[in-house]
Amino acid sequence: MIFTRTIHLYVARAIIMVLCFAPPAAHGKQLLSFREFPLAPDDSIDQFKIETLGIRVVSVCNIPWGWSIITRSRANEFGYIEGTASNGITRIDRDHLGLLDDLFLIEDAGQIRDTTSADGNVPKSFDGQIFIVGRDDEEGKPHPMQPRNYVLRHASACPPRRRG
Repeated sequence: MIFTRTIHLYVARAIIMVLCFAPPAAHGKQLLSFREFPLAPDDSIDQFKIETLGIRVVSVCNIPWGWSIITRSRANEFGYIEGTASNGITRIDRDHLGLLDDLFLIEDAGQIRDTTSADGNVPKSFDGQIFIVGRDDEEGKPHPMQPRNYVLRHASACPPRRRG
């Protein structure tokens, strides 16, 4: 009798832990690309930094040559994505923005939010900056990313790797 109660207690605790600490249910996988940046002819992209809410990076699908990509997830629904060019020749100019296509396979936990909630308590799903370097600049200048800069399309896996 005592053994049965102990087992039931452990099972109940396990169920509570799963319900309280399980990640939110995913609605689907999508490929995340970055597009439509206001680059002048001599401008290039040096870095991006993005905080996320309600998504999980399943995979980094594409890393532009000479870049490093970092993704972090927390125990809650918040996360972080960062990409950095290693030096000037690996920066991405406006003729090569396609290198930012299909960077990540993500799982979303609900509606992707383009704006912060009216009460300010729920942030956007993606909130970040792109760093743009001009011809005479040594460091990138931060520019806030807009909803149009985040392009999502449904996918079940990363596309085949590109060459070149």
